[in-house]
Amino acid sequence: QVNHPAELEIGHRICRVGNKSFDLVAAVFVKEKLEPVCTTLFRMVAYSYIKGKTIPVPGSIRDHCRPF
Repeated sequence: QVNHPAELEIGHRICRVGNKSFDLVAAVFVKEKLEPVCTTLFRMVAYSYIKGKTIPVPGSIRDHCRPF
């Protein structure tokens, strides 16, 4: 639980890269606390609106990933 006023820090990173999708995990922390107030997982699908279908995850996304 967060009480107002509070300074929050938000962190996020890519935690999984598949062929056509990748997962982004995020967490909200009260400043200087180790336990997150909340966490979430986003599954992002690579999609070409021009082709109208899913596409492989671009190399630019893969290149910016680093191991946990």
